[in-house]
Amino acid sequence: MLIGGADPHRHDLSSMTMLKDNHIWACSSSSSSSTAVDSPTEDPSSEASAITTAIRTAKAAAGFSVKVEVECQTEDEAIEAICAGADI
Repeated sequence: MLIGGADPHRHDLSSMTMLKDNHIWACSSSSSSSTAVDSPTEDPSSEASAITTAIRTAKAAAGFSVKVEVECQTEDEAIEAICAGADI
């Protein structure tokens, strides 16, 4: 990566928590009464609250010194992630 000009923002997997779309979807399916076979895009309002839930859970588990990075699909998801305390 360094030779190609990229800037590594993580030195190893323990230096930052990254929440990908499947992690956020898992929070939405575990916090509702839906089953695991439900589509993650069926209810956008529950997906939005799942982002906040995932970030709060990650921050509580990781501690204050570990940054939380969130993979967002839309600008609204990014704004919610920022408001919920995502670092990146």
